[in-house]
Order: sequence, then structure tokens, then C-alpha cells
Amino acid sequence: MCIRDSYWDELFSQRYWRAIFVQPVIIVYILILERVFKRMEAGVIKGLGEVVSLSEQEYKQLVDKTTTMNVRNELMAFLVGAVLGLLVASPWDLYQDFSWLILYLTLVNCLMYALLGWVIYASISGTRLPAELYRQPLEIDMFNLKPFEPIGRQSLAISLSFMGGIAISLLFSDVSAGMLTIQFWAVYLVLVLVAVLVFFLNMMPTHRVLTAAKSEEMDVVMQNLHAAYRKLTRNKASGFNVQAAVEELNAWKISHEIVDETKTWPYSIETLRNLLFTALIPGAAALVRLVAEIYFD
Repeated sequence: MCIRDSYWDELFSQRYWRAIFVQPVIIVYILILERVFKRMEAGVIKGLGEVVSLSEQEYKQLVDKTTTMNVRNELMAFLVGAVLGLLVASPWDLYQDFSWLILYLTLVNCLMYALLGWVIYASISGTRLPAELYRQPLEIDMFNLKPFEPIGRQSLAISLSFMGGIAISLLFSDVSAGMLTIQFWAVYLVLVLVAVLVFFLNMMPTHRVLTAAKSEEMDVVMQNLHAAYRKLTRNKASGFNVQAAVEELNAWKISHEIVDETKTWPYSIETLRNLLFTALIPGAAALVRLVAEIYFD
């Protein structure tokens, strides 16, 4: 058993040496993101606790029940990812003789895919939390969306992590030859659109809840607006003083405008600017890689 020097020579002569580092970097990246999203989930739980009409103990029990993942399913997702990583690596197709380098690449590839499988399962399982909380009695103030802002930040972080993964692959993979082609940038555009779509899809349940709350507020305003209008027309027809009726009608008209301007998406203009910046990250990584290749060549 020995290291295949010929494989090392080929790896470096063809400038494939970056492939040695792709999986370890992505593994570290996944582990870091897991801790980041744990903290963000805690922020979401704290924020939604302000609008869910449950006692503190009931809320804690509901959150614990919803966020507890099935260990067997976690292990299954991990193993399925590992098997997929082994199939993708296909070490038996590379060399028939033993190579420490191929063993290393196979193991880190299996670990990377295993972690991806686990993260995907955890992400799908995590969608149960807001869905379950939104089924509880809610007390929503349309003029105070602060409890929902952590969801907007979480959505931005998901898009950022998606783009960060793409940037890592561009920096370490051997794709510089294709960076000047239309196909490369077409794929990049599709990936950017997917990240933006993920940003909004993660907020969609919150958007539906806020839209329903806004609709209820608007129904109340419209009922009173119509009643004030009828009162005004009756007073005019009967010759009574219409000043009070006009003031009431104007008050409800202003209320209609205020409610109509309330937001139903839990993000700010700053969040949208950050999303735009996020979309530029893989493109910037691709350009840096291309400039570096040209400079060193």
C-alpha cells in the first residue's frame, strides 16, 4: 500500500489540487451555519412568543415538542447522504490499486454529503415550528411587526448561506475555463433566482398570517367607513349639521389609508439591500477566481 505519486503529479499538473480542499471547507462551512441557524431559530421562537396567545409554560412545551427531531430519522438522513457521497465519488472507477489520496477524497466526500443530508432533513423538520405556532390563537398588531423581524433575518441568512456555498465551489472547483461562457452566467442567474425564491418562500407562512390579519383590520375599517358615509348622507338629506359626520368619515378614510400601507412581509429595505448584496457574492467569487487564474498564468 502506497501513495500513488502519479496521481499526485496529475492532480497538480492539471491544476486540480483545489479539489482536495473543497469538501473540508464545505464541511466546516456547514458546521458553522448549523450554529448560526440555531441562534436564529431561538430569535424566531422568542419573537413569535410575543404574538402567540399561550402561557409561557404552554408555549415552551409546544416549542419543545415541535423542534425535537426524531433521532432515527436524523441518522437515516445522515446515512443516505453518506451513501450518495460514496456513489458520487465512485473511488472504484478511479484506480484499482490502493491510494491514500483517493481514500481521503472518498471519506471527506461521504462526510460532506452526510452532513448535507442531515441539514436538509433538519431544514424540512424546522418548517414545522412556524406552521404549528401559526395554528395557535394569535394577537397581531399590524403596526408592530417587530416580533416577525427574526423570520426576515432568518430568510436572508438562508439565501446568504446558499450563495456562500456557491461561492466556495467557484473558488475551489476547476471552473475557470467556463467562466467566460454564456452558459456559466445563465446557470449563475438561475442560482441567484433560486436564492431569492428561497428568501420569499421561507417567509410565505408569515406573509399569509399577516395578510389575514390585515384583511380583518381592513374589514373593520371598511364597515365603519361605509357606516360613516351613510350617516353623512342621511344627515345631509334631513338637513342636520353634517360637520360631525364629515369628521367621522375623514377619520375612517385616514384609518383606511394607514391600514392599507401596513406591511405583510417581515423584512425591511435594509434586508432587501442585503439580499441584493448576497446575490452578487458568487459572481464576485467567480471574477476573483478568473483574475487570479489570469494573473498566475
